[in-house]
Amino acid sequence: MRTPLAICLAAAALVAQSHSPLDEPRSSGLLEPIAKLPGSHTIERSALDNELTSADTVVARFRQSNQPPIVKAGPDVGTVITAAAHLAGAVTDDGLPGSLLAVHWDLLAGPGTATFSASTQPVTDVWFSVAGSYTLELSAFDGALTSTDTVVVTVQELPVILERAITTGNDDVEQQPNRLDRSGKTLEMVTDSSVNQVIGLRFEDVAIPRGAVISSAHVQFAAEKVSSIPTQLSISGEASDSAAPFQPRSNQVSGRPTTRADVAWAPAAWKIIHEEGPNQCTPNLNRIVQEITSRPGWNAGNSIVLKISGTGCRIATSYEKRPSGAAKLIVTYHAGS
Repeated sequence: MRTPLAICLAAAALVAQSHSPLDEPRSSGLLEPIAKLPGSHTIERSALDNELTSADTVVARFRQSNQPPIVKAGPDVGTVITAAAHLAGAVTDDGLPGSLLAVHWDLLAGPGTATFSASTQPVTDVWFSVAGSYTLELSAFDGALTSTDTVVVTVQELPVILERAITTGNDDVEQQPNRLDRSGKTLEMVTDSSVNQVIGLRFEDVAIPRGAVISSAHVQFAAEKVSSIPTQLSISGEASDSAAPFQPRSNQVSGRPTTRADVAWAPAAWKIIHEEGPNQCTPNLNRIVQEITSRPGWNAGNSIVLKISGTGCRIATSYEKRPSGAAKLIVTYHAGS
C-alpha cells in the first residue's frame, strides 16, 4: 500500500507530464501614442500567456504650451461728434501661463483725442474731441504674449441744414423758345398755353463748404393753382462753380452747361391753392448739389442754378406773386473732415 506522501508525489509527476512548459509571457507593450491633446489620458499595459491576461494602467497628463490671446476689436463704426461710439471688442485666452489677462484700448491715429469709458474692458464707449477718422487698437497681454486688433471709427460733425429761398424776381424764370420771362406771377412747370418751357431757379449765397457730404437736397414749392394733369419733370443743375444771374435773352436756362446728375419727378396732383407740403416738394436732389459743390472751383457762398424741363404742368408761386411762397432750396449736409 502506498503512503499518502507517495500518492502526492505521483500526482505531482503526472501533472508535470500532462502540461507543456509555460510559454514566456508576451507583452502587448504600451499602446500606440495618442494625440497629445490638453488634459488627462489613460494608457494601459497588458501581458498575455495564451490563457490569462493581466493589465495595468497609467494616467498621462499632457499640458498645452502657452498660446497668444485671441483679440477681436469688432466692426468699424461711425458716430457724430456729440455722441459716443460703442466698441464691441472680444478677448479669449487659454489661461496660460497663469497671470491675469491685461486688456487695453489705445488711440493709434486720428485728428484729436479719444476718451474711453472703460479702457481696460473689451466692450466700451469712446468719445472724440473733433470730427475725423480714428484708428483704435485693442490689445491683450497674458503675462508672456501679446495680441492686438484695430477698429476704425468715423466721427462726423452734426448735420447742417441750409435753407435758401429765391430772393429776387430775376431768379425764378421761364424760358420759352424765343424769350425769357423774368417777371411772371406764376411758374408753369412746364407747359404754358401749349408752349413747352424750361424753368430756371437761381439760389444765391449757398454756404456749403467744398467737400461737404450732401445727404439730402430738395426744392419746396407752393401751389399757386390747382393742377392735376399727368406731369413728368426732369431736374438738373448748372455745371459751373458759381451760376451767374439770368439775362433777358433766349436760351438763358437751357444753354447753360448741365450737370451729369439729374432727377426725375412725377409730382402728385396739386389740389389746394397755396399748399406747401410733400406734394410740392421735389425728390432728393443730393446728387445734383453734390456734383456742383464738389467742383474744384466751388466755394461756400457761391450760387446754384437748377433747371426743370419735361411735360405736363404744375403751377407754382413765383417771387413776384408772393415772396414768402417762392421756391426754397433745403440742403442737409455734413462738413468734410
